[in-house]
Amino acid sequence: MWDYEFIRVVERDPSKSRKTRTFAVLNKRSGGVLGRIKWHGPWRQYVFVPQMIDQTIYSAGCLTDIADFIVAANVRQRAGLLEPTA
Repeated sequence: MWDYEFIRVVERDPSKSRKTRTFAVLNKRSGGVLGRIKWHGPWRQYVFVPQMIDQTIYSAGCLTDIADFIVAANVRQRAGLLEPTA
């Protein structure tokens, strides 16, 4: 689990069919699911996928927290520190 100012990121249960990890992004106050961070193969990087595209709003601080986690996850993936799930 990773805590930021506005969000909490939790690794989701590994899927046997996925080669990379998936993370849930939660609102730190309410615990509500904002979306997930997953590997996007065509772009060869982690991306944020909102839970409800037209029903969620994000402040600059929240988006910064999400971006910070994605940057760190991409660095760790490229360095081989995020092992593929089996």
